[in-house]
Amino acid sequence: AWEDWQWVDQMLSTLPHAQREVFELILAELDTKEIADLLGKTPATIRQNLAHGRRRLKENLGKDYQIDSARKRRKEDIP
Repeated sequence: AWEDWQWVDQMLSTLPHAQREVFELILAELDTKEIADLLGKTPATIRQNLAHGRRRLKENLGKDYQIDSARKRRKEDIP
């Protein structure tokens, strides 16, 4: 488990400060409104930082490690 957190920390370290800060607060289980209030930003700005950060993390992960949580399985996809 420690190695997993080290890996997450290493991946987050590739993000710009604002995006990294938002991701760390998400991992601390705060929601976007709470983060916005804490950082003095709007919830829209927090969502934008998350979107940009996700895109950057996917790019950094490369094609060897795919994240596809949004994909929904269709009945014909299930064996």
